[in-house]
Amino acid sequence: MILALLACTGATHVDDSFVDPDPRTFDSATLPTPSLALSGGTFEDSDGDGRWSPGEAADVLVDLTNTATEDYPYYPGALLAVDNEGVTIEPDDWHLYELKAGETFTARFPAQASSSLEDGAVLGFTATAHVQNCEGDECPDTDPYLFEITLEEPEQVDTGGGGDGG
Repeated sequence: MILALLACTGATHVDDSFVDPDPRTFDSATLPTPSLALSGGTFEDSDGDGRWSPGEAADVLVDLTNTATEDYPYYPGALLAVDNEGVTIEPDDWHLYELKAGETFTARFPAQASSSLEDGAVLGFTATAHVQNCEGDECPDTDPYLFEITLEEPEQVDTGGGGDGG
């Protein structure tokens, strides 16, 4: 009879303690303040001789560090630009899902130096910390990180084929 009484009055009880809030919606007042630092500015050339030569592909490497005391889960990353039209970077942005407090991760930016560039050309790079879809205080307030890489012709290897034989 009690069951019938509840059904007639329309009284219901909903237990929403198990509902997981949507992780894509958040109150900006509860976001950790991003504190990202950039460093590095090195490269790995495609032929592995340690020289980035005109006409050669290379990965430009930039380290991204979360210097805050809290994990930062909102797609932190970096953008990379170069001051020379003879170098292409594709893609020029790189993001992680999350960067834990104190953690450093190396971003790899595939790049190609045009064969029209000269030996000794100095390439100026600018890396900028970036967080996807950030606005206002959610965005990292870090200075751009500037570094240079100089293109070098491959080292000439003596093959030993030009001796007098005897």
